[in-house]
Amino acid sequence: MTRDKKRRQELEHLNKAELIASYLLLKQRFASLEGQITALKQALGIKPDNSSVPPSQGQKANLPPKKKIKRGPKQGHIGTSRHRQDPDELNGSM
Repeated sequence: MTRDKKRRQELEHLNKAELIASYLLLKQRFASLEGQITALKQALGIKPDNSSVPPSQGQKANLPPKKKIKRGPKQGHIGTSRHRQDPDELNGSM
């Protein structure tokens, strides 16, 4: 029998109060471990610069919004283009 199956059989024999108690204990341990992980990360000073965290997930500076630059010609610009030349000869394909 595998370890998981043994553990499952042990849990099936517990009553409701014992299951609730073990769940609450696991939840408390999980919260404690998450707190330890957070504390260790702060102690190490993990940032996007020195870890595998992508820069987009790091902390952003409070930058002012960028101004939108108008695309295209400047106001009052007179456009010019090349004039078409008449064809030298016409073939009957049209």
